[in-house]
Amino acid sequence: MYVATVLPMLGPAALVFPKMDSRTGVTAAVLNIPVVTDLDRDPFELIKTGDLVRVNGDRGTVEIISPIGFIKDN
Repeated sequence: MYVATVLPMLGPAALVFPKMDSRTGVTAAVLNIPVVTDLDRDPFELIKTGDLVRVNGDRGTVEIISPIGFIKDN
C-alpha cells in the first residue's frame, strides 16, 4: 500500500480528516501532500464518492467543486 501511495498519480492528492492524530500527521509528512483536519462539520457527511473537491492545506479549507453527476465538459 505504501509504495502505491508514493508513486506519482497513484496516491491521494490531499487528505481530509475529521480530527488530527499522529497517524494523520505522519502520513501527510511522508506523502508531502496537503491535509485539512478539525473542520466545523464532518466532511464525510458532505463529501460523497465521486465528488470533485478542492483542498487548500494552507487555508484549511475544503470546497466541493462539482457534486457527483454535475461535472461540465469544457
